[in-house]
Amino acid sequence: MGHCVLITDNAHGEAVRELLDTAPNYRPLHSKGPVVIEDNVWIGEKASIMPGVHIGRGAIIAANSVVTHDVPAYAVVAGIPAKVVKQL
Repeated sequence: MGHCVLITDNAHGEAVRELLDTAPNYRPLHSKGPVVIEDNVWIGEKASIMPGVHIGRGAIIAANSVVTHDVPAYAVVAGIPAKVVKQL
C-alpha cells in the first residue's frame, strides 16, 4: 500500500432532506457497506477506496485513483472514477 491511501466505509450522513441544513461534520456517520480487499492487492499512493467496494485478489489500484465500484480479481484500475484498464 502506498502513502496517503484512504479506505472508508462511511460518509457524514445520508443525503436526505432533513440533514441537508446540518454541517457534514455534525451529521451522524452512515455506513454504505464494508470494504473488502482480498489477498495480494497493490494500492498506489493517494488512492481512495470508497464504501461498499470489493477488490478482488491480485488487483492493482493505480496511484491517485478513486475506486467507487467493485474491482475484479487480477484487474488493473486507474482514474477518477477508477476503471479497468487491463486484465492480467
